[in-house]
Amino acid sequence: ETPAALAYAAYLDGRRAAAIARLKAVAPQADIGWQYHIVAHGFTVGLTADEAVAAKHMPGFDLVFPDEKLAYEMDSSAEVVRATDAWQAVGGVEEAGLGARIAVMDSGMDIEHPWFRDEGMPSPPAGYPSATLVTSNGVLSYPEPERFVNGKVIAARVFVRNGTTQTLQSQTPLIGCSIPTIGPSNPNPPPAGCAGTNDHGLHVAGIASGRRGTYELKTGSLVIPTVMSGVAPMAHVLTYRNIDPSVGATVAGLEQSVKDEVDAVNMSQGTVGWLLARPERHPISLAA
Repeated sequence: ETPAALAYAAYLDGRRAAAIARLKAVAPQADIGWQYHIVAHGFTVGLTADEAVAAKHMPGFDLVFPDEKLAYEMDSSAEVVRATDAWQAVGGVEEAGLGARIAVMDSGMDIEHPWFRDEGMPSPPAGYPSATLVTSNGVLSYPEPERFVNGKVIAARVFVRNGTTQTLQSQTPLIGCSIPTIGPSNPNPPPAGCAGTNDHGLHVAGIASGRRGTYELKTGSLVIPTVMSGVAPMAHVLTYRNIDPSVGATVAGLEQSVKDEVDAVNMSQGTVGWLLARPERHPISLAA
């Protein structure tokens, strides 16, 4: 945050405000949404098709792109990326991911899942753990953040464009897994499961950074103890949940990842439009 950088940021803010004013002159009902200050110089806005065409030809508008809906996608495995070779290169699995921050922009998290236990993890950096609702108008903190974060999952962000304090109650980082409790009345519970929920984000975060250990895998009537691990089991995880995934909200997530000093971001979402648009002109590619 040098004086030159702050001055340039203020200059860009002025350019963006002027562009919005010009747009409002021809589209007074335009609904301004996310505004970007770090990874992109732009904003999202609700326009009619005719207004969008007009915006393309207005001074100061370099790119007008549809805010497409995104869908979950995934096709990966630890074996394909040769994780064990990488562990040897860094000194063993105990060092794998140590000091790194991985953000998973997906469907949510449940810190009670054994993949994300925090025993043996290094202390979180200053300012973490943190659980917040990120909106186009500001950031709100979740009460009882310990429900959503721990020493492994150090940040939980939920992105809702027009979020309010009421949204803190209706939309959380949780996906609602069923975690068994071992006790005298239940000495041999079934393995943890997330059936009936969108556990895609949990799955992806586990592949990236699930804690190494012996887990019970259920196959039919059999329960098989199996050693499993994510690629970087000692990395800290940050979960980013987009309630209504779109290009605009995703760019807001990438901007948040800069603020969170994230080392790697995984996003298993996309749209057929990506096959038609030039990557170097897509807002998400530009932000990343």
